[in-house]
Amino acid sequence: MSKSQAFLYRFYSDHSGAIAVFTALSLTALVGFAGLGVEAAQWYTTKRAIQAAADDAALSAAVAYGQGNTSGYVTDGKSVAGSNGFVDGANNVSVSVVKPPQSGAYANNNSAIQVTIVAPAKPILSAMFISDFNISGTSVAIINGRAAFFAPEMAMVPLSGRPPTIRMRSMPSPLAMHKSSARAFTAEAVTFAAI
Repeated sequence: MSKSQAFLYRFYSDHSGAIAVFTALSLTALVGFAGLGVEAAQWYTTKRAIQAAADDAALSAAVAYGQGNTSGYVTDGKSVAGSNGFVDGANNVSVSVVKPPQSGAYANNNSAIQVTIVAPAKPILSAMFISDFNISGTSVAIINGRAAFFAPEMAMVPLSGRPPTIRMRSMPSPLAMHKSSARAFTAEAVTFAAI
């Protein structure tokens, strides 16, 4: 066996550095998937915040419109979304307030106001797996005589006169209200009734 053949044999049969190479290659994927898990939780939290802000903005715009503010309800809805951290035009956030809604179950319903909030999500650690995308939330509030309520009859807010009874059919949590909606509910005495 020549010297070069002996060197190649020793090099080929030496496994002492294989774990380091394997660990380096595996760690990249492991960090990427850990980042995806952490970021997915953050995106879920952002989605809930966007949805709560859209709910608040739709309810506020419907209350404003029902109280006769037929020209400023859009500004009122965008202002409430902004107070919840989603300012229209800032950081690529888009807030739209439309009456009547252009799509969905309440499309072309002149008693409905739809608020849609779209915010960008930028992956950091999971960028090797996915690219930038948007997170959005949409809410529809109905103006109905003396009250404004969320489209699937989730909550009502009195516009004038005697406060109505709030009837809730299905809520994702026992009573999930954001701070602006809670102010609207506590502005007048309101009673709750389970269905």
